[in-house]
Amino acid sequence: MRGERNRLIFKGEAVSILRRLEELRQRERLPIRKAATLLRGELAAEDADIVLFVKPELEIAVLQDALREACCERNRWREYALALQAVLPSELKWMTSTAPPEAEDRRLN
Repeated sequence: MRGERNRLIFKGEAVSILRRLEELRQRERLPIRKAATLLRGELAAEDADIVLFVKPELEIAVLQDALREACCERNRWREYALALQAVLPSELKWMTSTAPPEAEDRRLN
């Protein structure tokens, strides 16, 4: 169903299915398509008449959330590494030259 500003509105069993899909994606670290395939198998075992598919809009939204989460985690680890570098004893300062490229390096962003 579509709501205000053409937003998708999920009710009832659809919400349960989406929650299970997200649980598989996060806990099992499965790509969304593999999680959907696994969930489809679970549902088929319960009811052979249910057909599950992932709409592209939903898949994009889930992937965008995962990307934002990964960027936040990357930034936390980067800050942690910089804090550790700041407290290195002088005899271990050589280790800072083995660090990955700076934050401005687009390969990591």
